[in-house]
Amino acid sequence: MKYRRPASLIVSLSVIVSLAQPVRAVDLRNILNGYSLTSWGTNDGLPSSEVLAITQDQDGFLWLGTDSGLVRFDGTRFTPQTGPSVGRSVRALLFSTSGDLWAGLGEDGGVLQYQRTGPGTLMLVREHVSAAAPVGTGPVDGPGLGSVRAIVQEADGSLWVGHLGGLFRFASGQWTRWQAEGLQVTEVHSLATDRRGRLLVGTRRGVFVSNDVGRHTFEALDADPARDDTVPGISVDTDGVVWRADGVHGFQALVGERQPIVPKEIARGNRLLHDRAGHLWVGTGGQGLWRVSTRPGGRVIVEQTTVITGLLGNGVVSVFEDRDGNIWAGTLDGLNRLTRYVATPIQSLGLVSGIEVTPQGIWVMTSSSLLLFPPDGSLDEPVVQHDTAVNTIHGDEAGRLWMSTGDRLWWFDGSGRHEAALGGTGLHDIRLLASNRRGGLWIYDAQRGLYLRTHDGLAPAAVPGDVQRAPMVWMDTTESGTLWLATTDGRLIRVEPGGETSEFGPSSGLDVGVLRAWHIDAAGTLWLGGTDGLARFRDGRFSVVKETHGHRFEGLTAIIEDGDGHLWTAMRSGLLRVAAEDLQRHLEAPADPVPLAYLNKRDGLAGNPRWYGQRGAIRDWQNRLWFVTSRGLSVVAPGRIAPARAVEASVDTVVVDGRSVTDLAGATLAAGTRRLDIQFAALSLGSPATIRFRYRLDGFDAGWVDAGTRRYASYTNLPPGAYTFHVMATNTDGTWPARAAAWSFGVEPMLYQTHWFLVACTLLVLGSVTMGWRLHLRRLRAEMAILFAERARLAREIHDTLLQGLFGVALRCDAIAADVEHDAPRVSTQFMEIRRSVEDYVMEARQSILGLRSPALQRLGLAAALRATGEHLTSGTPVSFSFESKGQRQRCHSDAEEHLLRIGREAITNAVRHAHATSVQAELHYGGDGILLQISDDGRGVDEAAAEHTNGLGLASMRERARAAGGAVAVYSRAGLGTRVEVRVPYGSTDAAA
Repeated sequence: MKYRRPASLIVSLSVIVSLAQPVRAVDLRNILNGYSLTSWGTNDGLPSSEVLAITQDQDGFLWLGTDSGLVRFDGTRFTPQTGPSVGRSVRALLFSTSGDLWAGLGEDGGVLQYQRTGPGTLMLVREHVSAAAPVGTGPVDGPGLGSVRAIVQEADGSLWVGHLGGLFRFASGQWTRWQAEGLQVTEVHSLATDRRGRLLVGTRRGVFVSNDVGRHTFEALDADPARDDTVPGISVDTDGVVWRADGVHGFQALVGERQPIVPKEIARGNRLLHDRAGHLWVGTGGQGLWRVSTRPGGRVIVEQTTVITGLLGNGVVSVFEDRDGNIWAGTLDGLNRLTRYVATPIQSLGLVSGIEVTPQGIWVMTSSSLLLFPPDGSLDEPVVQHDTAVNTIHGDEAGRLWMSTGDRLWWFDGSGRHEAALGGTGLHDIRLLASNRRGGLWIYDAQRGLYLRTHDGLAPAAVPGDVQRAPMVWMDTTESGTLWLATTDGRLIRVEPGGETSEFGPSSGLDVGVLRAWHIDAAGTLWLGGTDGLARFRDGRFSVVKETHGHRFEGLTAIIEDGDGHLWTAMRSGLLRVAAEDLQRHLEAPADPVPLAYLNKRDGLAGNPRWYGQRGAIRDWQNRLWFVTSRGLSVVAPGRIAPARAVEASVDTVVVDGRSVTDLAGATLAAGTRRLDIQFAALSLGSPATIRFRYRLDGFDAGWVDAGTRRYASYTNLPPGAYTFHVMATNTDGTWPARAAAWSFGVEPMLYQTHWFLVACTLLVLGSVTMGWRLHLRRLRAEMAILFAERARLAREIHDTLLQGLFGVALRCDAIAADVEHDAPRVSTQFMEIRRSVEDYVMEARQSILGLRSPALQRLGLAAALRATGEHLTSGTPVSFSFESKGQRQRCHSDAEEHLLRIGREAITNAVRHAHATSVQAELHYGGDGILLQISDDGRGVDEAAAEHTNGLGLASMRERARAAGGAVAVYSRAGLGTRVEVRVPYGSTDAAA
């Protein structure tokens, strides 16, 4: 992890100006404040601790020349470049106007030329090196053996390389070892161009400058042929003054005669840089990094940061300013970044509890005194105005500051301090003050309640008693004179100039917790901040916002509006800035994005914002915002906040089952892939920790996944198919870009996951089912064939035996009837009846064999068939037969009727043949739940127990038929008392049988 060292680096100083007169007095301070310092070493992924050169490409990536090769840095991750630079010292870097990177090698000599192939990616196209670089002007293959120290480009596109073996020029695709008039060819240690485009060359003899652009004849700027003084760094300020690194005094300006600036401490200068603000940065050989600026009167201020204040090493060998204004310092022990604070901390005041602004200046209330910062904007030591503890302060519309120590009241104006008489009212614990906008003053005393001081004196406020005595947290008035009061029990009270009062709370939509922060803007809109949200009161109603884009409005301590229309809220974690119109829109449409700016201790705040019962923020005349914080005051200049640079996310590294994927274009993952890790990045060199990400894997994720500051996504056991991974990033303003970076890939299926395998399995299953069904049908056909064969055999046997015999009986009856017809007509008739009965039996036997209904049942129905059967069986016998049908006839299944008819026939037959009965009665009852058939006779009967256990074929057949019909048979009999057979069957499902 990288080291974040809050090296409190100084308040902003004046831009450096040209030194028209010799400057000799230098004030060297020990601590550089006003910057946050972040450092990276080898434990943070930096391949080599020696950072010898730094530059930035057009995409914003930082490129480092280290002792072990070329390295890319995106703010969080170091990526060493493969190829010829690996293991070789890179001491000079330059991106040319064509976009190529030129890297000068150290002891091995030569220059590597890279071409850009994509954002943050380079491809080596040529290694320029000469095995032997002859002395004198002439073409060579490149710089020879020996260390390259500097590379610059002239306006015409030609490259100049400073080398320990001399000066080399690359133009029109050709290298030349340069030997020019006036230039003493010695070791070249530094190069630069001035505002006129002239070439500056730092050698062991001093600094030389070309006489004119393109001619390349040189003259000495401060050269001394007799001295041996290396110039390792050259820089030109905005006024065109040339500065050089000095081996004794650290730095000096070359104006006319050589006039060195002599610091109080001796230091060896290595590298120089003029930043956009005009400050000169000096990387020294043993005293860390210096920032040089001048004050009015020509006094030069030198501020330094060293290992004591967090720098990784005191030997600074490279200095660079990126496009966001960050200062980068390469040392022999690692890389350092200095980011200028947005806020200026003031931490020497003690415990600050309140702040106000009047024309006299900025009033600061501390635990022991009342202080005043002058109105000239100076942040130097304030003047003590009152040297005892103060309860409350308030600035009124007349420009006066009111102050109370509890039992006494004063005001300050341009003429000094004045005491206001309290008139013997007994006020002795004054906690809050507010103007009534008509020259009066509202006073809240913790013991006596709310009072109003006017020209007529001091009297209790003309408000309801519960309002007058309510415990107050704060109070303030609008331009119209409306008084707003916040109470400790969570109420917000509005008192109109006429005395009318209104109360608000959670039931009114004001649900933001305990109220501690308030602001009334120029339009009269009241903004309220609580422990759990921000509220707006407009048009008689409250609107509340508690969270937006990952930032919660909680623990608010102050609300203030700057001169640019931004609303600032101080919260327990820092400061949040949002445009008032954007916040108004968000309150009406919460889905709309709100651009934000967020500041905390990393940006220079003196601790976190705090609330001590008084106003916690004010705006001064320079549009600076002052906030009460835990360590004092924090002053923010809104104009110093640069617009948030849009960040674009990209897929950086893909690891599949522990192996990196080198070619991401159209990648296809092997079948059986278990784990996929996708690392993504977004370039931000200044504040990478504030970037938030979200991602979505099409084909797997249902929606966007909020990754926060995490820079990777992991998936396990992805099903085969085509996928597209989307990722996007947002900076501190909280808005997401319209488009996301995308990476498409596929996962190959296992054998059992392929379509043809599924098709084959489907066909196999269908084939198995079809074969099984066919085998089942074959078995059923075989069983049916056996059944039909058996039925046919039975039919044949019955036909050849029983039926043939019955037919024979019928024929003999015909013959007998013919013989006796003329002698005994009655006998003939009987024989003919016998013959018809035989034909009926034959037909019924055939129907039974074929599984068809009885012909009598089909023709007559159940009741008539039973009657006919009984009459037929008793015909010609001494047994009388009677039949009765009761109840409404109901339809039932034809099989049940068939079984009832057969059971009835069996019972009547038994009564006629075996019971020696003289009468048989048959009754058919249609009941509510089924059919009851009763056959009774007056025969000899049997013992009931014997009848129940008899196993005769007739009774067994009746029982089987009754069970088949879903019913039961019961036999009731006693010896000498006859027999009664009862059969009960349910209706069951009906059919078309009548």
